[in-house]
Amino acid sequence: MQLRDARSRLSRSLFTIPLITLLIILILGMLKVSGSSIALHSETDSSAELVGQPRPVRSDEWITRTPLVVRQAALDFPADTDLGVGTHDTGVLSDLPAKSPAALVKPHSWPYFVVDVERAFAIEWWLSILGPFIGVYSVLAVITRSRLISSLAGLLATAAPAMLWWTIPATGLSVLYGGMIATFLIAACRRQGWRRYVRAGIAGWFAAAFAALLYLPWLVPLAILFGTLVLVMLPAEVKGWRQLVVLAGAFGGVFAVLMAIYYRQHHIALQAISNSVYPGNRVTVGGEARPSVMFDAPYDVFATAPKLATLFGTNTSEAASGLMLWLPIVMVGGTITGYRSTSSTQRALAVVSLVSVVFAAWAFLPVPTKLGELLGLTSVQGSRLALPLTVAGALAGGLFVHRMREDGAVRPATGRIVLGTLTFAAVTARAGQLITINGADPSRRSVLVLMILFTLAVLAVLKGKALVGLGGTCALVLFGSVRINPIQIGLGPITKDPLLAQIDSARVGHETARWASLGRDFHENSILVASGAPITTGVSWYADKGTWDKIDPAESSRQIWDRFALVLIELDGTITNTTFELVQDDYIVLHTPPCAGALQDLDVGYVVVGEEIDSSCLLLVSKPTSAGQRWIYQVVPPIDG
Repeated sequence: MQLRDARSRLSRSLFTIPLITLLIILILGMLKVSGSSIALHSETDSSAELVGQPRPVRSDEWITRTPLVVRQAALDFPADTDLGVGTHDTGVLSDLPAKSPAALVKPHSWPYFVVDVERAFAIEWWLSILGPFIGVYSVLAVITRSRLISSLAGLLATAAPAMLWWTIPATGLSVLYGGMIATFLIAACRRQGWRRYVRAGIAGWFAAAFAALLYLPWLVPLAILFGTLVLVMLPAEVKGWRQLVVLAGAFGGVFAVLMAIYYRQHHIALQAISNSVYPGNRVTVGGEARPSVMFDAPYDVFATAPKLATLFGTNTSEAASGLMLWLPIVMVGGTITGYRSTSSTQRALAVVSLVSVVFAAWAFLPVPTKLGELLGLTSVQGSRLALPLTVAGALAGGLFVHRMREDGAVRPATGRIVLGTLTFAAVTARAGQLITINGADPSRRSVLVLMILFTLAVLAVLKGKALVGLGGTCALVLFGSVRINPIQIGLGPITKDPLLAQIDSARVGHETARWASLGRDFHENSILVASGAPITTGVSWYADKGTWDKIDPAESSRQIWDRFALVLIELDGTITNTTFELVQDDYIVLHTPPCAGALQDLDVGYVVVGEEIDSSCLLLVSKPTSAGQRWIYQVVPPIDG
């Protein structure tokens, strides 16, 4: 009888769906299944790739972060690493797993300390993918108490192209942690006794985890979105200032202690990033986003067909968006003015709608910079608001449908529903008219069909239909996004790469020697990074000034190297001094002579290169004898005097 009662309670509990989701994440992780594009590293055997095609555009994943994760595991998760022109803190920007006290605020890194790197990577991957589902579900569940609507809204957020084309921890985890902050704070306001302070403390822990992700273009707007949701709940839930102060103390106390630990561990790196040319000194202005790109989610199915595609002349990640349900809901009217309603659902819908309008104004209009500074939006590019607006759209859709199910008297007039539907149809049709795939127009018939289907689903949402409306939009978004990432088992394309074995063999007896890759072959550099060797090329999260001064003592090129960037080296026998090329904001190439240049100044002992080099300053160590191998040379040190 007790077991039956427990099952009955579990089947009715709001926690059941998040628990099932976490179980799915764990199962997929233990099976080493992920959506990584590292199969692009395999030059000899791509059999580990199961379904779909890897995406070259996901270079920040397969070229940069995943090899760094393998490197961290090979070195037993150090807090700093000799990589990318100097020694750097591993716990910032790329958010790598590191054994340090700051790991307290990085729960997504904990699996790396318990299971092998392939399983831990897969767990982290699915936590990033399904994190938006859990975050949006949780905050809606605590407000609406509806598992159906919360689930559909969560799915609408997590299936969005804006989430799946940007699959790095900061993407999904920012929505997960932001949603959990709001969930636990709202729950704390509704509880009595010591339990409310425990919930407030847990919210403070999630807030520290949220802040430690560091990517301001997503953290700032998501903090505004979820923060206003909490604030609008306070008047009805908190009785008196004393209760509010104690709750704030529990939340703020935990947050302050954890962030103090984090700052103590990373303060040097954080100061260097803050004072850097890029991204530290970057200031954005309003009106940078393109409306046609922001509303192109219904047509993402065209982008997933080819292996590599451009939309509107830009790459698929930059063009990725989500279903902007907030727009037709705002156009229906009566939502923004409901922040004083006695209905918690209506109050939440009001602030989500208002915040969405503010974000859209910053994205599309030339809002004065001074106004943007008030909300911290000068650190947010207009195009990056696609993700927060996608989350806002999912929240608005769930809240709008639940409000009508909650009280049939609040159903909008037919004319307003028509206005909202036509507004969505107009912006979607305009995006469909302008969209190009690899410079060519997609099938106009297909564009029209997709526009009509999405418009009908949105019409159902505006009529308060959960399954047909929210469910229909979820199905349509999934139809376009499900093929974005491949299905990959393990990390074999990196860990079993022939070049990695070749590098490991050459390092025997010379484990502390510093390495570099020559040329612009990203594969060579990624495998060298994964080897764990000290390496001068690779990602530089911030400038190690003392090391850069070795090749630029006058700091005449500081505007180039004082930034977050991928650093590569090219040999040039026609020059006598090292020169600096800023290929793009986050990509630097050092041009150096083979002798008495950057290799010698930076104490590089060995180099990996894809072709044979004839130079008196490079001694052959190993040459390719099978597919996937490269040329390895020892750098002749400069002669003293």
